[in-house]
Amino acid sequence: MRYLISTILFCVIQQVLYAYTINIHIDKPLLEINSIAWSIQDFKSLLENTGVEKVFINDDLSHHVEIWIKINNNEEKTKNYNTDIYLVSTPDRSYHWVGKDTDSTYHLELATKAKEGVQAGIYGLLQEVFNFNFYHPRASQYPDMKKWVLQGNFDYQSHPRLNKMGFHLHTMHPIELTEALLDIHFPQGEKRIKEYIDWLARNRQNYMEFNLLESINRKQWPQYAAKWVEYMKDRDIIPGLDLSLHMKQQKAFQLYRLAPQSFRTKKNQIKRQINILSVADWKYWNVEFSATEFSSGNAKKKNQLRAYAHQLLKEKGIVLTGREHVVKPEAMINKVKKSIQNEKDTLDKYRGTMIHTVMFYGLNDTLAPVYGNKNLLHMRDKLLTEMSERETWYYPESAYWVTFDNSIPMFLSPYLNSRLSDILYCDSIGIEGHLTFSSGWEWNYWLVDWSIANWSWESQINHENIVPYPEQYLNKLVEDTLFQKYFTQVNLLQNRIIKQQNLIQYLTATTVTDEMPLGKNLPFHPIPDLTYAYISNHATLKEIDSLQTVTLPIFKSYLEEYEKIRSTLPSHLNKNIESEIVRSMDMVALRVNHRMLTLSFLLAQRKTVLENNKNENVHFKYLEEAAQVRAAGIQIVRQQEAQYRYSIKELATQWPNHTAYEFGYLYPVHNLHFWEREEKQAISNKWKFWYQNIWNVWKIMGIIK
Repeated sequence: MRYLISTILFCVIQQVLYAYTINIHIDKPLLEINSIAWSIQDFKSLLENTGVEKVFINDDLSHHVEIWIKINNNEEKTKNYNTDIYLVSTPDRSYHWVGKDTDSTYHLELATKAKEGVQAGIYGLLQEVFNFNFYHPRASQYPDMKKWVLQGNFDYQSHPRLNKMGFHLHTMHPIELTEALLDIHFPQGEKRIKEYIDWLARNRQNYMEFNLLESINRKQWPQYAAKWVEYMKDRDIIPGLDLSLHMKQQKAFQLYRLAPQSFRTKKNQIKRQINILSVADWKYWNVEFSATEFSSGNAKKKNQLRAYAHQLLKEKGIVLTGREHVVKPEAMINKVKKSIQNEKDTLDKYRGTMIHTVMFYGLNDTLAPVYGNKNLLHMRDKLLTEMSERETWYYPESAYWVTFDNSIPMFLSPYLNSRLSDILYCDSIGIEGHLTFSSGWEWNYWLVDWSIANWSWESQINHENIVPYPEQYLNKLVEDTLFQKYFTQVNLLQNRIIKQQNLIQYLTATTVTDEMPLGKNLPFHPIPDLTYAYISNHATLKEIDSLQTVTLPIFKSYLEEYEKIRSTLPSHLNKNIESEIVRSMDMVALRVNHRMLTLSFLLAQRKTVLENNKNENVHFKYLEEAAQVRAAGIQIVRQQEAQYRYSIKELATQWPNHTAYEFGYLYPVHNLHFWEREEKQAISNKWKFWYQNIWNVWKIMGIIK
């Protein structure tokens, strides 16, 4: 295949291994292309920070290293581009590096097909060859570049598995960038956003979106957004926006409001909001057309409004997309009529669709007991159907904040396995895009996002494939083989017991959605067949015996196996990342132990009642031990908080913000709220959702502002 652009030559004098300068030769018109200018300057700065004596651009003097960049402006479109289906063209960003010794110099040459491939090629070289690690927007790991690392013949090539790849920041929740993105007065908000955009560029991503909320300043926010949207384009990142037609949940931005909030017609409101928001140069709008994710609304009227919005957006060069939720149509609160379900969508191929999955479950998992489903195979089938009709992206999660993972907190490593498996599957069937639903980075969820970004590329070094595997990027950060073995074994343990044997059904916190009437009919999380309220008040001796002899041993098995794996590590860990990972894994073990103890209390207490042992109080020892486990967990939380990359006040305290939640997303973690709540529920026998509640349920549901 013919490569059209760019030659980069590294000329390293072999005798000078520890002190060398670099000169980058590049045509001046190319430096006027913003994405190339930004990436070249970043390239220069990164190299100078890692031991290279000096990096010059277009300097006439001779240097130990000479880098030449040539670009042919004749671009080709990606091989999959089809104007009948794919709505935004993305140039092929594949690239190919070739290196060889020549006399007293070393030449390294880059070939790529589009200007976007220059940026991807530079950062791919840094991360996959020179061992830079851009693992978090506020934390990177740099190699020692005092010595030139390449010798002899060298070949490195890479191509994207999908044409569009990036992240949805779920700013309906109070995560790291929520206020920066939504609050025009947030201190250094623009700087924080640009840090993340740089992280995307350095990890070869080309798409970003986030939730817009009703709480923004509608008059001033569009101009604020326009500044960093322009920076996204400068860094070859496609800007997207997530909003709603008339969604009531969690302060979602509404394209129209009902009277008395507005007396304009729905269409006039939609047109007005599109005009206001399009001050910034968005390329995609991911629009929710239902009032909630578990209701369908009037499908016929929605299609009419969707078609109207689509036409207005098209005139402004914006692609309309929507998402397919995991709730099946027949399980919706107001079921969709079959005649409407089967009606041909009026937009047909002229819109995009995002096929959503939740939590750490994948498209091909046979067990995924979430949102009233046995698994998510129906979403895989939907993916296969939709991709032949319209531009289709896969839309999985890398964390699920609400009482599932990082709010407990637990670092659930099976996310790594599922996300890798799904990326490879999407690559095999030719899906256009991959959008990761990101819900916070602490408690090691940065590792999931970073791994996903890198798995989105397929690479070869010296004609050997870089074979992806779940622990790949942690192993890249921490090269200690003993630690790598530890993490691999814990990951296997979590996948086997927490996910496949479904111990997760006990480890998630029961709150609101599980304890309200709706939750009983449509359980969002994996939940036990017997609720804790039932166990406490109605369980039979047979049911108690089954839980004690069948279920509790699963908890014990996890704890025993984890303790054995944990014992292989030294008492002192050498790196902050090692400590961070181990604390997270220890926290999961404490969570397993804590839940086992509270469950044991309920079973023993109920058995005492059934057997009429009035003087038997031995079961209270379980709650005493649970409190001790929680205290040990809080110590780990304090150690972890000392390493948070953003302010603890923002992340872990109560404070008013733009979301429906009046605290940072790690506030429930600070004093292990859900753990303490479970102890109090057990001792008081109180199981209603409002007991020890931290959520403003009516605000979250959109009933009140």
